[in-house]
Amino acid sequence: MLNRANKDLDFVCVGSGIKLAQQAAKDLGGVPVTIFKHLARP
Repeated sequence: MLNRANKDLDFVCVGSGIKLAQQAAKDLGGVPVTIFKHLARP
């Protein structure tokens, strides 16, 4: 769309997005995951 490389993925899920991100990273070969805890719900 902007004609530049993008390696960012955004997900919307029901339940724990953090757990989803961690499992997806594991399944994708251990790619790094950035979790912004100030946005996470307790």
